[in-house]
Amino acid sequence: MKTILIFFFSIISFVTYAQSMQNFFYSPGVADLAYCAHPANTFDHGTYDVESGYVIVDIYYKENVHTQLMIGRGIGNLYFNNLKVLYDDDFINPFVAFGLGSSFILELEKQTNAEDYDKIKQSLIKYLGVDFENWNGADWTLFAINLDYEAKFFSN
Repeated sequence: MKTILIFFFSIISFVTYAQSMQNFFYSPGVADLAYCAHPANTFDHGTYDVESGYVIVDIYYKENVHTQLMIGRGIGNLYFNNLKVLYDDDFINPFVAFGLGSSFILELEKQTNAEDYDKIKQSLIKYLGVDFENWNGADWTLFAINLDYEAKFFSN
């Protein structure tokens, strides 16, 4: 009986998690990814396909630009663990502008409040095992959508 209950609750938990993933990409996931990929372009619409180990996202902009991403699904608190550009026909590579903006904000924080900057840096190294000073725009986007997903998942 105990095994049946555990199995039953595991299935309910998986279905709830899968539905939550669908809801996230429906709103705001695709639009957030579109902004991070090409912040100067105007998001028109997007599609997504949630698979067991990854999510494929197609983003279309009003400037006739199409970007296709594959986002690896993680485990635990790292809901997404990889972001790969499969296709992009803009003349500016995706996530470059977002990366430059993030680097600028990071440098500004480092110059104005070095003590807090070091605390944040050490916390991220401790919890994620990486130093964000070496991140590019795709890495910052992956971090942002993990935070965004957790906020949406736990707010419901």
